[in-house]
Amino acid sequence: MANGEIKRLYFYPPLAFARVGSGDKPMDAYLWGPNDDSPRGTGKTTIVPAETLDMDAEGNITSRIPNRIEFKQVKEIEDNRKIE
Repeated sequence: MANGEIKRLYFYPPLAFARVGSGDKPMDAYLWGPNDDSPRGTGKTTIVPAETLDMDAEGNITSRIPNRIEFKQVKEIEDNRKIE
């Protein structure tokens, strides 16, 4: 290993920057929530919105917590049809 070479890098809490597909803005941050595996629960895994950082055109960063998480962006075209 060369001197100063980074072999591994860990983020805590886990952090990623991504959006799959052609979305024009990054996806909002979220954390895994409690699972609903009570005897009469749904058994589903849940997510909870988390602090999300936004950067404007001048490079200023603001923080917010979204009300909901959207995994897919829907765009409207001129005649009000939606495309996904």
